Amino acid sequence: RRMMVYRYNLMEHIGAVSTFEVRPNRPQWPGCYDPMTKVWSLSAAEKFDEVACKAVDLSPCTAAAGVDMGAWHRQQVLFNFAPR
Repeated sequence: RRMMVYRYNLMEHIGAVSTFEVRPNRPQWPGCYDPMTKVWSLSAAEKFDEVACKAVDLSPCTAAAGVDMGAWHRQQVLFNFAPR
């Protein structure tokens, strides 16, 4: 399954306990709507690619990554609801 990253973080870390080991000098957790380009806890593949994807909100966005953002933008959303 392809992983896509939205440009901004949409969640706020509110927990007191973390799965990351305790590190007193650890940077703050990203806040809601902070850019996903600089989240310290994510790998490079999980971060938003700001250089290649300036004009769009999803990353990866290049043909080299197998993504045709032009075609994606023109897609019509179809909802397949089962009749009741």
